[in-house]
Amino acid sequence: MTSNQPPVPCPFCGHRVIDATLNQKEPAVACINCLRCWGAHSTPNVSGPDYEAAYPEGDTPELVDEVIRLFFWQQELATPGAARDRGGDEATREFLLRDAAARDRESHRLELLWLREPFALESLRNAQALADTAARDLQTHDLITQEAFVSGVLGPSAREWKIAGGPRAYVRQEYRAWRDAALEHEQAQTSPDRADAGQIVDLYGRYL
Repeated sequence: MTSNQPPVPCPFCGHRVIDATLNQKEPAVACINCLRCWGAHSTPNVSGPDYEAAYPEGDTPELVDEVIRLFFWQQELATPGAARDRGGDEATREFLLRDAAARDRESHRLELLWLREPFALESLRNAQALADTAARDLQTHDLITQEAFVSGVLGPSAREWKIAGGPRAYVRQEYRAWRDAALEHEQAQTSPDRADAGQIVDLYGRYL
């Protein structure tokens, strides 16, 4: 990310966005250059689900809780053999996906805060860089494993992701697909015909 690039560029013309109304029920952002307006959680001109679709409130873990969970998970994965014991490439992929999603969410949160009241750019750019790196790590893993765990419509090498914000959009596609599958599995496991067997799982498919 170059230093002269706008911290939060307009998705239509690339101009720096400086007009935001984020305290309303439906927060919006506007570009003072091309005069276009879009929802604060929308992702115009980028394929895949936007932030509200990828991380719906109520179906997505609180960001703070997820960051803490990922911290301890990372410590566990650093133990020799831990990744293999937890499921090998599939477990590693889930960690990379959820880590990338958490960083995407945190970067977006800071971007909206910056639009409301600009603060130190270093903090924002650092969060954006971490989100971009985590997204590319997920894409690389999916390519190395020959897309064995990819659930979305577009694969990691699709041309739709080869634009600014593309890798993070890929993360949102994959997180939504993974979350939907996990919720479907949870509903199936908690259906009445399985209740007697005690087959109850949490959001992530783990038995309770």
